[in-house]
Amino acid sequence: TEDAVCDFGESYGKWTGKEEIHREYSAAAAGGRTDYGILHNVMNPWIRLVDETTARGRWYLINIRSTVGEENPLMLAGIYDETYKKTGDGWKIHRTRIDFLWPRREYVGITDL
Repeated sequence: TEDAVCDFGESYGKWTGKEEIHREYSAAAAGGRTDYGILHNVMNPWIRLVDETTARGRWYLINIRSTVGEENPLMLAGIYDETYKKTGDGWKIHRTRIDFLWPRREYVGITDL
């Protein structure tokens, strides 16, 4: 949604609004960050319809480095906790948060689905 929020904790920050989210993802992918040569695996989706225009979701996340020479290719593990809103253009992400579980623990807690 236009007022979406990406909350990636202390390590990566909190981005609000479609423009800021696009700008921050673009900047991270463009350079200066070595941790974007990765395979971003999201799995085991659990999505529940709250009402006609709101849904909640949870996904497990495992990031694996895809660069040559990495001793340990496992970059991080976490859980996405999301809220979706139905708009005139279909379902959109309204809020996404990652609880990081490994290697550093930044755990807010799972929102009740």
